[in-house]
Amino acid sequence: MSLLRLFVIPDLTRNKEKFISLIQTIFNTRTVYLYNSARSALYAHLKSLNYSDGSEVIVTGFTCDVVANSVIQAGLTPVYVDINEDNFCMSPDSVRTNISSKTRVIIIQHSFGIPADIDELIEIANKHNLYIIEDAACALGSEFDGQKVGTFGDIGCFSFHPRKSITTGEGGVIVTN
Repeated sequence: MSLLRLFVIPDLTRNKEKFISLIQTIFNTRTVYLYNSARSALYAHLKSLNYSDGSEVIVTGFTCDVVANSVIQAGLTPVYVDINEDNFCMSPDSVRTNISSKTRVIIIQHSFGIPADIDELIEIANKHNLYIIEDAACALGSEFDGQKVGTFGDIGCFSFHPRKSITTGEGGVIVTN
């Protein structure tokens, strides 16, 4: 199903069930959570993980401040890592050197719709038993090896803010299986 169908289904954003069904179909996912914004979605999900205060969340240093703010508001500590100059996404080497005994989560950001080095980053996360959040706010519809970004980690977080590729005026969504 094409992402462009979002534009042709009348009153889609006013019909929650149709919207959820469409997101489930596009991302081949069972569970969809709608939020008023992606920042609210990220905060709520981080808070729901119940990690102790001060637990660390790895984020790329090249990100929107709302990502780090969501981490901080959830009582967690952002740890910034460098980017790859090739794709502006987090550097797996920088992630490796910044993991500590307090690290609990990696937020893998797909910058400018460009998929991150997802295979390598997931391998690192699995090796250290880290929770994976994919920040696909700017990557709605992007794919890596034929699979939609946002569907590789434990959850994918998307934004429908007016500055994003597809907008509903505002809003965010989390997808997970």
